[in-house]
Amino acid sequence: MNAWAELVVRHKKSAFFSFVAIILLSTVWGFQSFGNLKAGGYDDPTSTSARVTELLKTEFKSETPNVVLIADMPDYVDSAASKKIGADLSDKLKTYDGVSEVSSYYTLGNPPSLRSDDGKAVYFFVKSDANASETELGKIISDELTGDFQGAKIYVAGFAAVSSSISEQISTDLAAAETIAVPITLVLLVFVFGSLVAAGLPMLVGGLAILGSFFFVWISTQITDTSIFAMNLITGMGLGLGIDYALLMVNRFREERAAGHSVDQAVIRTMTSAGRTVLFSGLTVAIVLASMFFFPQYFLRSFALGGVVVVLLAIAGALIALPALLAMLGDRVNLVRLVKFKAKATDRGAWASLARFVMKRPLPILLVTLIGLGGLMTLMNGVEFGQVDDRILPESNKSVIANNVIRERFSGREGSPVEILVKGADVNDIYNFTEELSKTDHILRVQSALGISQDGQLDSSYAPAFANYSLDGWQRIQAIHDVESRSPEGLKLTEVIRDLRVDGHEVLVGGSAAVYTDSHFGITKQLPTVILWIVLTTLVLLFLFTGSV
Repeated sequence: MNAWAELVVRHKKSAFFSFVAIILLSTVWGFQSFGNLKAGGYDDPTSTSARVTELLKTEFKSETPNVVLIADMPDYVDSAASKKIGADLSDKLKTYDGVSEVSSYYTLGNPPSLRSDDGKAVYFFVKSDANASETELGKIISDELTGDFQGAKIYVAGFAAVSSSISEQISTDLAAAETIAVPITLVLLVFVFGSLVAAGLPMLVGGLAILGSFFFVWISTQITDTSIFAMNLITGMGLGLGIDYALLMVNRFREERAAGHSVDQAVIRTMTSAGRTVLFSGLTVAIVLASMFFFPQYFLRSFALGGVVVVLLAIAGALIALPALLAMLGDRVNLVRLVKFKAKATDRGAWASLARFVMKRPLPILLVTLIGLGGLMTLMNGVEFGQVDDRILPESNKSVIANNVIRERFSGREGSPVEILVKGADVNDIYNFTEELSKTDHILRVQSALGISQDGQLDSSYAPAFANYSLDGWQRIQAIHDVESRSPEGLKLTEVIRDLRVDGHEVLVGGSAAVYTDSHFGITKQLPTVILWIVLTTLVLLFLFTGSV
């Protein structure tokens, strides 16, 4: 660290301006990353449910509807006026670029399950082309059709609409957070550092780390799917670490200057003490965040990418740009002084008193602290883990309103059925399986090539409507349920269905609830590996820092 500090001080202008120039140049590509980010990434691509999704696409040429609409008609859904509105709405949906198929209560044979319990609202399903942006399509349809359509009230739900709403909410929240946090942070920094120039240094380090991280996110978007949530982590951590590291460095620099060292020597001594702390502190944070690379979901992998990159760039800014700038500024770092600041370290004051209090009572303090922290673990009792769906959005959001209409006015979740594929089974096998499945709690209806089964009773008159559910040795079965797919209830239902067997045949369970389940277990199965990584790597790093086990 001493040799590095001497190098930075010797070439301070080159070090500072080169670092800043490289970061600014990277933004040419970095800002392009925003248009490539995605709002999904919560699913396990290696799971059984992912295989079902792929088989439905490749073998059955069928996909889950990207956009689900509810049309709340001014009259009973089977009236002539409602049918006319339904036909016009279908025609309107087909005009949107990227729409490959539109189906509804009216085009699917008027099944009772696709109309609301009060008979006033019906489902419409929209599927997109393979090359279309689901999120963009959801946004366009939601923006243009939510509200009145020829007297019917339209609600837009489905994954694409929810994803679009989440992306918009993130952008709005980031802007609001920056509008509130940045001014408050600047005021606090002025009080902490005492001068405007010194207070600007943490913002410089954090800003450079944030801007530089965008470039690596852009690279990631060229290679793989990358979550928009990475930007939340980057902006929050970039600002936080910039403040943290600059505070350590600037305060130490002032103390070294107050002790009588020259500017260059003060920078070097700052680097060998506070700089060393910044290095090991940052590396510890980076390796902990890197543990999220072990998870299969690109949502969490994006967190790992964004977190590791912004931490490393914050370290680089604190150990290259900041000391070089301190060497150029010297005592001018205290310019525009607004608050009196004492650079000399003192053993008086509140912190010193607290330290003496603790050191005089080490064992009681240790015991009370451990009991207090240990007591917090009791809050985990009964915790239920969840994942992202429309419920993370404000109640006033139109996607939430649309999904609440489905929850309140429809018995089943028609837009998110359980998808089951059975390999090589015969008619008797499918009959027995669907009969048992239809008797399962929370299953309202089972659709197969044999027809529709409800409460153990098969109605084969519907069989022609599902003739394409038998294809190339695969039997497709759909189960309509009444639970929230992305919830603990959806997980329990998936486990119950997966316990059902068709002797001698492969049974694959997919659909929204199964996707949620596989994502949940994809995380929990990797937790031991993640914990082992964190423990071992941090122990090694801290040993290198302290020299002691």
